[in-house]
Amino acid sequence: MNMKYRIQVLITGHISCNDNEMDHVIRSIIAQIPRERIFSFVADLCNNFFMDDLKKILCLYNSQNKDVTKEYIICSEKTCLEILRYTFAIPLQQKANIFLSEMQINSLLVELLLVINEKISFYKQVDNQFTTSEMFFFLYSIHNYVNTYDASEIKSRVIYQLIMSMQFFQLITSDDKYMQLFNEFLNVHNIKSWNEYFKTIASVVLKFKPGHIVENLIEDHDNLLSMNVLKSLSLSYNDLLNYSSDNCQVRNGNDDYRFFRDRPIIKRENGSYFVFNIEFLADRLYNSLYFEFKSFAQNKANKIDINNLFTNAFSEKHIFDYHLKNCIDSNQLIALSESDCLSKYIPQKKELGTHDYIVYNDSSVFLFECKDIRINGTIIESHDCEQILKEYRVKLYKKDDNKSVGITQLTGHIKSIREGMFKWIDNLDKNISIYPVLVLSDYKNVIRGFDNIANEWYVKSLSELKIPHKGNKPLIVMSFITLFKYHSLFKKDSFKIYFDDYLNLISTANDLITQNITFDDYMTNFQYDIREDMSHILKQLKTI
Repeated sequence: MNMKYRIQVLITGHISCNDNEMDHVIRSIIAQIPRERIFSFVADLCNNFFMDDLKKILCLYNSQNKDVTKEYIICSEKTCLEILRYTFAIPLQQKANIFLSEMQINSLLVELLLVINEKISFYKQVDNQFTTSEMFFFLYSIHNYVNTYDASEIKSRVIYQLIMSMQFFQLITSDDKYMQLFNEFLNVHNIKSWNEYFKTIASVVLKFKPGHIVENLIEDHDNLLSMNVLKSLSLSYNDLLNYSSDNCQVRNGNDDYRFFRDRPIIKRENGSYFVFNIEFLADRLYNSLYFEFKSFAQNKANKIDINNLFTNAFSEKHIFDYHLKNCIDSNQLIALSESDCLSKYIPQKKELGTHDYIVYNDSSVFLFECKDIRINGTIIESHDCEQILKEYRVKLYKKDDNKSVGITQLTGHIKSIREGMFKWIDNLDKNISIYPVLVLSDYKNVIRGFDNIANEWYVKSLSELKIPHKGNKPLIVMSFITLFKYHSLFKKDSFKIYFDDYLNLISTANDLITQNITFDDYMTNFQYDIREDMSHILKQLKTI
């Protein structure tokens, strides 16, 4: 299989100054430009409409580029977000009271964009020598939370949010203990049912591009948009948002774009609504609900454990069990969920808990561990490579108290199989081939380079546990998206075929990029018929 790539290189201003000096330059430029003019500039950037000066710069770089695998770009999604972040941090009354010609404003906007690009390309220098996989991981972890790279990826991410949202609302509305929280959600958005919220966001994000919605909703031919939802998810053009928080205890700033994630629409001075980031709006369908519901729970005398609701009850049990089961042909494989295993044997207090799912036949065992983790956005935004890696290590390898989590849970089960102590399958061959699989709910956490890092931790754990390596396949890391999209392929051909081919690909590849692709990346080479999922979602839009 030949993987095709194109490396995008962001054009920067190459400014020689420290972060504080760069911050001052950016603020001084923005103070000279009317806020509405900046909104128009960002709206054009979001849709790849570049002014002539930017086109000339872009043309110059790409005309001199002889590398067909490389493409220069003038703007990323993070560029737009940073411009808006600075813009909302400067009070309107501090705007310079001077008249500038259109040519002067355009010149300032070009300078602003190039300086912003320089700022977002910065990362903290460290003394340690990092591996190629670690460098890939740092690069993508820093940008993966705000950038989408192509139309197919945007569609996949939107599909994920739509599926998660529908099933989440169906779950919480079926259980009375969540009614108080759910009613507060309805009150905040001034709606009578969750389908008003779902239909409004879905109808916008399914267009897959930023854009404007006129105030009188004349574009809403299917009567899907709720004005109340648009208002609740919108910033006002004259809002003032601190660029960053005063400290980590007082979160009063727009760190990690949290105000933008909460309200990814701007109501312009002319009354129209500008959707400035499609992925942030799509995240409002599900990902951002965690933080919204968490704020609701903090105000209740009878608190609901929001982390347990989203992580354990919904993601790691309800969603994972349902969609993994859809991937399995019961005529070819035997599958045991966590609840199935607990019905056979309940681990004692000091024993390793049961796995999340096990699938097996006479020749192979597939051990699945599902993790619904949230990476601290402040750490990602710091661009501190060592801290980012530590965050993943603690959540997916070993906790600070050395308690097993994720990868070490998998190696613990491998040890019990190899020693003939596995409690949940009778007469299991100790020498059977074992495929350990770490499934992460959020696609944003499945990052290029991480598979190799995770496998280093995996091999280290096997050695620490004195487990013979023979028969233990390398660790596979994948996300829910891949389970959603390719369940029919997995069911028809089995996981083994795709796992083996992926492992062979990355182990024999000559180029560094292929050596560091994720299993999610690999699976995009297989046909995914989005129409099946879209048909189901559109049917839901009409019926809910």
